[in-house]
Amino acid sequence: MLCSICQSIDFYAANCPPYPESGGAKHQPTSQALALSAKNGCELCGLIWSKVPDNKRPSGVFTQGGTILCNLWNWYDGPVEEYRGSATIIFRDERSQWSVILSISAEEDSELAVANLISGRIAQPSANSQACFDLSEKWVNSCLSTHNSSCPHDATASLPTRVLDVGTNGSSKQVRLLETKGLEGVWVALSHCWGRTARYVTETKTLQQRIEAIALSELPKTFLDAVIITQRLGYQYLWIDSLCILQDSNQDWLVESRQMQNYYSKSVLTIASDLASGDHESFLDNGRSPVVPLKIPFTAKNGTSASHVYISNQVKTQGPDSPQTPLGVRGWTLQEDVLSPRTLHYTSAELAFECQRSRFAETDVTPQGYTDSDAMGSIKRFFLKPESGFQDPLVLKYPTFTKYYQPIQRWYRLFEVYCTRLLTFESDRLAAIAGLAKEIQRQTTFSYKAGIWLENIHHGLLWAVNGRGETPDRYRAPSWSWAALDMNFYWGNSTNPDFQLYMHSLWISDTNAGGVAEILGCDVQTVNGDPFGDVMAGQLRLRGLVMPLNEWRGTTSPCINTFWHPVAYHQCPVYREGTSAPGGFRRPMAADQLVLDFDVTPEEVEDSDTNEDDDSGVVSDEESNEDEVEVALRGLA
Repeated sequence: MLCSICQSIDFYAANCPPYPESGGAKHQPTSQALALSAKNGCELCGLIWSKVPDNKRPSGVFTQGGTILCNLWNWYDGPVEEYRGSATIIFRDERSQWSVILSISAEEDSELAVANLISGRIAQPSANSQACFDLSEKWVNSCLSTHNSSCPHDATASLPTRVLDVGTNGSSKQVRLLETKGLEGVWVALSHCWGRTARYVTETKTLQQRIEAIALSELPKTFLDAVIITQRLGYQYLWIDSLCILQDSNQDWLVESRQMQNYYSKSVLTIASDLASGDHESFLDNGRSPVVPLKIPFTAKNGTSASHVYISNQVKTQGPDSPQTPLGVRGWTLQEDVLSPRTLHYTSAELAFECQRSRFAETDVTPQGYTDSDAMGSIKRFFLKPESGFQDPLVLKYPTFTKYYQPIQRWYRLFEVYCTRLLTFESDRLAAIAGLAKEIQRQTTFSYKAGIWLENIHHGLLWAVNGRGETPDRYRAPSWSWAALDMNFYWGNSTNPDFQLYMHSLWISDTNAGGVAEILGCDVQTVNGDPFGDVMAGQLRLRGLVMPLNEWRGTTSPCINTFWHPVAYHQCPVYREGTSAPGGFRRPMAADQLVLDFDVTPEEVEDSDTNEDDDSGVVSDEESNEDEVEVALRGLA
């Protein structure tokens, strides 16, 4: 049931931003009237009233309030020609006492959709529908034809070493593993969660069998879905890591893992099975259960009521529903997503598409990714071609946003996202981000040293653990690298937020600020000399300002007790003048500080000149008048 007011909303009058306060279409005259209408059974008034905070309801906070207004608005800040309307409707008190945001949709051929007032659309019952495949094909082809400057595509690239040949007609009952031997072509990649059940993989003993044929009935549901999508979109080759890399061969893994950057960045499309927690689950036939929206009549300009709009509590989010999906919390999948020029996301609520320029969703025909918050938050946008970001309309409007597309600044933002994700094997800490590091190296020509960039090392060393990281049983990286610690701690089904890494560099306003410390030497030894490979040893020598450490016998930090635990991985900020920083702040903000992290107890403070194996990180000569003291980080590598 709907009240007379809800049956006659003027959506044309609502087509304006929620400011000034008096702008918008009028709804109920007061909050009391809204509450009464909800009590009398109006479903839309009831939905709105249920979202009004208790402390904003008429009970002493205010007695009357203002008129209830509604607005169609989505804070879009992109090219006008790409705007297709709003997918959200805001109901609010005129006196700014409260506001409620709901989703709104219209049928494709309705007047409000054609007039670009409402961009929201109703999701299909299944992602396996022809409508979803048509939409996917439209997205991919549109990006390929119009986003040449930002979303690369090479139709003559060499295929991966092995790919699944899924055929050309889509009717085959089997596929096969193809050893490409330099063959050129176009391929689709799959990003998926392996899961903890029995895994369907390729090993040395099954390689020949996979080359001859793989029955579709053998494939786990995730792989079968990926094959179907590849076929339906008209592509012949599909790359799946667990099938195309020999899982029992360290040598094959070493060779293929080095190519992972190319396998994703040069693919025509990546299929992301966001909602599947393992390969045994289907993401194509996932039994969607979308929220049933309220059907609201719409009166056209000519006075007829020939169509409807649909309003629900399922508020649109920007882009796919990651990172809270099974795929979105995994460490390996970050680079798979960011490196991919185009990604199809199969989420629990809808189909979504994300390229290096824009995001599109099944339930919103207005492209997303054009707001201020998106520019700051998107880690994928223009990643492969950051120079395109400098010509982005939003950057041209706000020139300070250029820093968000600078490769090194992008790396630090990726780093923080990566360190919140989970790895099955902590030994993969460097390997799972190596593809992103290779792309950053390609863009900057910087030298990669165990997760830190030598040419930006003053910023790169400013990492800290929010909590107490654990040292792995087996050596992984020198102690001055963030990769030296295990960082995933489980609390129930999620990562404990007390244990995360973060970068101080992200809080330095001048991204080009230099450092005080002089780098005397940095040497990292890796397997086979690959700078992005496993680290065997590393040493860093620098010269900088230090803080004297005298007869300290405390149980907390002699500098700033940054964290909640006793002495371990705390920080000593030192200014150019050599004076210690005043206490009281948590994160050093100035760009002219040398921040040293160390792990020390009173009994371990020794002279590093006489004991090369000690664990102390800072030693100062009390009688020296030198402004600078050479600091050798020994015993910490």
